[in-house]
Amino acid sequence: MNNTLRSILTSALFCILAFQSHVASALPTSQSVPGGIVTIKLDTPLDNRPVVTFNKQPVALVQYDDAWHAVVGLPLTIKAGTETLTVNNKPVAFQVTAKEYPEQRITLKNTKAH
Repeated sequence: MNNTLRSILTSALFCILAFQSHVASALPTSQSVPGGIVTIKLDTPLDNRPVVTFNKQPVALVQYDDAWHAVVGLPLTIKAGTETLTVNNKPVAFQVTAKEYPEQRITLKNTKAH
């Protein structure tokens, strides 16, 4: 491999790794509302990845700031109140706050003749 190609590949690899470390260095903004994403810091040891579910579905986990964090997408249909994650078969409660989203309505005319 010539030096120019090696230099280009090394630079590209460096850029990819730098971008990945930047992306993985922050959690999404937690918004515990319908349609939002909630991040929950888990009280579990770092050396043992926890098993986390929400509504019987697996939850994304991120190691951040020396702790595991659950990253949970909340459906638009979720109601305000207490919800529960399951972390290593134990319940972990969190609150969901109501949120009103602006609505737009349109009326379409039927332009096809029957």
